Amino acid sequence: MKLLLSAPEGKLLELVTGLKENGSGHYFVLFHLSRLQEHYRSDYQLKIAVNVLQDLFRDTDATVALTQDSDVVLMYPGNDRGLIEKAIFQLRYLFVDDPLAYDMNGEETKDFCEVYDLGFQWRDVQEICRTKFMGSTRNRAAESSMGAPAFYTPPRDSGAQNANSGYGGANALQPINLSRLAMIEGDLRRADLSQAFRRQPICIVMRDGSIRPVFEEIYVNIPHLRKLVGMQVDFTANKGLFKYLTECLDLHVLSVLGARASLYMRSPVSININVETILSTAFAEFDQRVKMQMKPSLILEISVADVFADMNAYIAARNLAHNLGYRICIDGLTRQGFTQLDRQQLDFDLIKLLWSADSRAALAQVNHKPMEDAVKRIGPARVVLCRCDSPQAIEYGQGLGITMFQGRHTDKMVDPVSQVIN
Repeated sequence: MKLLLSAPEGKLLELVTGLKENGSGHYFVLFHLSRLQEHYRSDYQLKIAVNVLQDLFRDTDATVALTQDSDVVLMYPGNDRGLIEKAIFQLRYLFVDDPLAYDMNGEETKDFCEVYDLGFQWRDVQEICRTKFMGSTRNRAAESSMGAPAFYTPPRDSGAQNANSGYGGANALQPINLSRLAMIEGDLRRADLSQAFRRQPICIVMRDGSIRPVFEEIYVNIPHLRKLVGMQVDFTANKGLFKYLTECLDLHVLSVLGARASLYMRSPVSININVETILSTAFAEFDQRVKMQMKPSLILEISVADVFADMNAYIAARNLAHNLGYRICIDGLTRQGFTQLDRQQLDFDLIKLLWSADSRAALAQVNHKPMEDAVKRIGPARVVLCRCDSPQAIEYGQGLGITMFQGRHTDKMVDPVSQVIN
C-alpha cells in the first residue's frame, strides 16, 4: 500500500495516465472531505481518515492520497467491491455529525464520495486528477509568492469570525480553542467532577408495559460541566479539541470511580470512554483499585467513530478489557450502520442503536426485514435502543425484537415525578 502526502496531485495524475490502456480492475474513490464543515475538517480528522484507509488496504497494492484541498483519494487495483463499501461506511462514521455524510433523515448522501471504475471511466478520473494538479500548482505558487503557510486558517475566535458564526452575544457560547482548553484542564484538576455526574437507566420494557432497570449510564452533564469550569464554552465547536477534552474527562471519571468504587459500582453501570484511555496507564491504575467481583458490573461504552478511527487499537483495548473482566458496549449506531455491523469482528457485549428521525420514517415502511435480521444476528439481548423520547420508540424497538431501552420516555416510566431531565 502506498501513501501519498507530499504534493500527491502530480503523482496521482501520473498513475492514472499510465492506466489509460489497462485500467480494468482498478477503482478510484474520491472522498469529498473538502466539503466538510470547517470544525470537522481539521488536520486531526483528515489524518484519522487516511489511517482508516491505510489499515483497511494495508495488504493490497492500493494508493491513498491526501490532496492539498483536503480531499482524500483511494486507488484500488482489486475486485473486492465489499472492501470499498466497508471503507466508505467507516469514513462516513468518522464524520457522522456532518451533513455531508448523512442528511437530516439519517440517509447516506451522494455528495460524500464518488466511486469510479477506471475500466470505463478513465477519462473522467483523468480530468479530476488534472484539475486537482492544476489547482494545487496555482495554490503553491500563490503561497510561495505571499509567504503564507499551506492550510492556514484564521483563528475562529477573531471578531470578524464571531460576527458571522452564531457565537456573538454576551450570553452565547464561545467556541473552544487552545487557550480555553488549557484553562478548562486547570479547572478540572481543582474541581469535583462528580458534581457534574448524571445517571440514566437502561431498562427492559415488556409488551405489557412493565419495566425493569438493568444498569445505569453514568455520564458528565455538559451544562453542569460549564458551571464547574465557569466558562460558557461550546465544547464541540472543534472536533479535535473536543476529542482531547473527552480524554481528559476520562481520566477524571476513572479517578472518581476508582476512589469510590463501592458507591458507584455496587450495581451495574456504564461509562463513556475512549479507546486510548483503556490502553493508558491511568486505566491500569484504575483497574488495580477495583475488586475483581465488581469488574463485570462496569460496561465500557466506546463510540463507533472511535472504533473505526483505529481498528487495531480498538481490538487491543477490547481484548484488554475482556481479559480484565469488563464488558464492552459500542455506542452511537444509526439504522444504516447497524445493519452492516459485523459482531464477530468487533466482539462486543452490547450495542446502542439510536432512535431518531429516520427511525420514525422507518415506522411507515413495510419492509423491516434488514433491521430484524440485524437484531437477530447480533442478538436481541445485546441491543439497546437509546434516545427513546416517545412511546413510538418503544413500539418500534419491540417490533424488531429489542427489549432494552434508554431515554427520556423510559426515565419517566421509571420515575414519573422526577424533575431531572437527562
